[in-house]
Formats: sequence, structure tokens, C-alpha cells
Amino acid sequence: METNGNGANALQIKLNDPQTTQTLSRLLDRIDSLEESVGRLADLIEQAPAFTAMVGDVMDETHRRAAANGVDLEQRLQTALTLAEKLTAPSMVSKIEQLMLAVDQAPYFAAMVGDMVDETQRQAASNGIDLEQRLGTGLALAEKLTRPQMVEQLNGLLDMADTAPGFVAMLGDMADEAYRNALSKGVDLEALMGQGLTAAGKLSALLESGILDDGAVRMVGATGKALAQASHQPIEPAGLFGLLGALRDPDTKRALGFLLNVGSNLGKELK
Repeated sequence: METNGNGANALQIKLNDPQTTQTLSRLLDRIDSLEESVGRLADLIEQAPAFTAMVGDVMDETHRRAAANGVDLEQRLQTALTLAEKLTAPSMVSKIEQLMLAVDQAPYFAAMVGDMVDETQRQAASNGIDLEQRLGTGLALAEKLTRPQMVEQLNGLLDMADTAPGFVAMLGDMADEAYRNALSKGVDLEALMGQGLTAAGKLSALLESGILDDGAVRMVGATGKALAQASHQPIEPAGLFGLLGALRDPDTKRALGFLLNVGSNLGKELK
């Protein structure tokens, strides 16, 4: 009996210990919290069938709407799973890590590129080049080239470029055929080409001589008209006194003055 009394006293002392009291209080609080969590879990378990049915209805409705819009959810899900499998492959994970590292270094790379652009702009400005103007001109040109009408024209030119070899070959065949026909008729095309080149050289010399100058053309026209008029007039013999009398005519003196100018200039050219 005495031993039991000592044990009860020891238990009483232990229970009166403040640390024991705190421990028991925390234990009771945890028991209360656990009881509350168990109650919530029981409520969820009771509501699980209804919640599951509601989720099923939502999924069925989503599936019907997707099918009505031509969307195959099963195919989309399979595609998503395949994509997830590829993204989680070791090689892809390594590439993604490298990409993330590149993204981390992007600000420094952008700053370096900006410095390079600034240096290029300064060098261009020192050489008298306005990069902003050049860029504006390039953008304006790109805008014009990408207009629907211009794109259509460019496509037409590209089509012509594709057919150009065949067109050139056709022209070559036509030229060969014309050459054979000319030879069969006794026409020497090479001689004709030589004569054409000679005539072209003479024509070039004639053009360089100034004979087709506006003033020269007018004088040739005036001379032709005078010859035509004189051919319809009677010809009367003229002696020395007739010439002296003709010098009193202003028109005759003007013609003689022109002839004297022609003679003087011709003499200079004959040197």
C-alpha cells in the first residue's frame, strides 16, 4: 500500500510539473484539431459521390461542346501527353536548361548588341551616312514591294524569268531558220551586216559633221526652195555690168554674204 502511495505521489508531482501541463495542453489541442480534420474528411467522403457526379457532368458537357465545335478532346489530350513526354525527355530537359541560361544572359547580350549598334551608328555618321534615313528608305521600299499589286507584278516577272530560257531558245531557233532561208535564196547576211555597219559609221560621221544642225537644215531648205524657184524663171545672160547691177539688190547681197561666210569657214576646215 505504501508503494502505491509513493507512485501516486510521483504521478501527482509529474502532473503538477508546468512542462507536463504544457505538453498535455498541446496534445489535447492536437487531438481537437485531429478530430475536426476527421470530421471534415468524413463530410468530404459523404459528399464525394455527389461531387464526382458533378465533375462527371461537367466533363461530359465540356466534351459535348468541344465535339460540337469540331474539337477532339481525346486527341488533344493524347497530343498533350506526347508533348509532355518529349519535354521531359533528358535531352530536351538539357536543351531547356540551356535556353533558360540563354534567357538569363539575354540582358547582357542585348546591352552588347546595343553598344555595337551605337558604335556602328557613330562610324556611319562620321562617314556622312544617315542610318535613320537609310532605314526609313529601306522600310518605304519594303512597304512598296509588299503591296498586293507590286507582289503580283513581281510574281509575273518571276514567271517571265522562269520562261525566259525557253523564249531565248525559241528566238535562237527563229534566227537560225531565217538565216537558212536567206542562204537558200542567195542572200549573204554577213555581207549585209557589214554594209549595215559601214552605213552606220557613215551616218555617225554625218551626224557629227553638223549637217543636221537646225541652222544647217534651214539653210539647206532655203537653198532647195531657191533652186526650185530659179528653175521656173527665165535664164538671161549676165555680163560684168549685169553683176554690178545685181549687187544693188539687197537679196543678192545677202546671198553673196552667206556664200562668203561659207567660203571662209570651208577654208578653215580645209586646213
